[in-house]
Amino acid sequence: MDLDTPYQFFKYLWTDKIISNICEESKRYAIQKNPNKPLTISENEINQYLGIFIYAYLVHLPNYRTYWSEELGFDRMKETMPLKKFETIRQYLHFNDNDKHLPRYHHPNHDRLHKIRPLYDELNKNFAKVPLERHLWINEQIYSTKIYSGQENNEKYRQKDEPDLGASANVVIRLARTVSRNKNYKLYFDNYYTSIPLLAYLSKEGIYSLGTVNRNRIPNSKIPTEKVINKMKRGHSMEFVGSYNDVEISVTAWKDNKTVIMASTFAGEKPLGKVMRYDKKTKNRVEIIRPHVIEEYNKHMGGVDLLDSIIARYKILMRSKKWYMRIFFHLLDPVTVNAWLLYKRVETDKKSENKKNLMNLQKFKSEIASCLCKMGYNQNAKRGRPSNISIEQMFKTKRCKRTAQSIPSKDIRRDGINHWPIWSEKRIRCKFPNCKGYTQTECERCKVGLCYNKVNNCFKNFHCM
Repeated sequence: MDLDTPYQFFKYLWTDKIISNICEESKRYAIQKNPNKPLTISENEINQYLGIFIYAYLVHLPNYRTYWSEELGFDRMKETMPLKKFETIRQYLHFNDNDKHLPRYHHPNHDRLHKIRPLYDELNKNFAKVPLERHLWINEQIYSTKIYSGQENNEKYRQKDEPDLGASANVVIRLARTVSRNKNYKLYFDNYYTSIPLLAYLSKEGIYSLGTVNRNRIPNSKIPTEKVINKMKRGHSMEFVGSYNDVEISVTAWKDNKTVIMASTFAGEKPLGKVMRYDKKTKNRVEIIRPHVIEEYNKHMGGVDLLDSIIARYKILMRSKKWYMRIFFHLLDPVTVNAWLLYKRVETDKKSENKKNLMNLQKFKSEIASCLCKMGYNQNAKRGRPSNISIEQMFKTKRCKRTAQSIPSKDIRRDGINHWPIWSEKRIRCKFPNCKGYTQTECERCKVGLCYNKVNNCFKNFHCM
């Protein structure tokens, strides 16, 4: 709840520890490849490298070299880092020590994800810091993430008392490890994961669950065949309740455009509701009956598809032949999107008066990229005097409408790096809110005019608020 800016939300998930590890392992990898040619790189340059990648989400060009071209190049990237430096980091970027990689054959502790393991584990640990919501979805993308390598179903990867229910169901069991037991959490998933034994196991663990299910995964099913259901009226439904391992499970079949079958340990057919559907015969929208379990599933299962959709809007287009680099590119996507969703959740919980002015994803990513490209946020820098109102809020007031020059984010203003007063060739309007003065003093980094004289020290105030 203390997080404020896009950069702070991003760094809550993508921590300085991750940056430090990437920097050290990249240096190690360069020496392993050629001891006579060590890599000179700093953590700030790793931050800048990430900032360039996030900009690449927003500005799509044919290939990464085009960003540095004279005709189509993107100035923010060119100012941040030369192309040669970017390619050097790209060549040696690494996440784990190759010397510790156990051989693939005949070694029981071989890890197929070794090259990406530290980043992967640290991100999952950071995702776990975010309090879980009451309704949880399992699909292609979620807050907690598991990469399937083919080794997970081995007995040594299962925790004590965890059953082997098959590859797909075992994914749910592993992801559910972070869910508190007997706290009324509800887990939703689709028919790829759903099975009766899985629902029974989760119920005994104190977790409610609901999912679409294939007919062939229901033992001794009394559900009519597809041919019989097709003769029924649209909106018709039927519920069957049975017991498996002393757990009561409801299975509901509903005829919509096609037959939908749901299995759940907490929801069933009733109370019946209604939903509008398009009727091809009458060419009008008609009202049909809908079971409660369908409404419950549709209401809460949309979160994952929404995340997939959001990621697709600004997906990175850079390529690599290295499999672990493709995973690295992918992980940046859900981290930035999850940071944005967390930002919206926090602002809503704060009951912010500016909820209507929440940043969209494009603006949010742009703020993160800008901070990273300007060498990150120095958390140890002097904060200056506290204030109950930010410069961003002051610029939105009626008394201050001068926004021709862009105002750098709070993270940049406060980082204490290279904010030097320089002399301007002409007198310009001071950009500190509510100051009506003119000045010839500029901030070299922020590129805005600020008063610095006997009467006013807007330069200091601007960098403290």
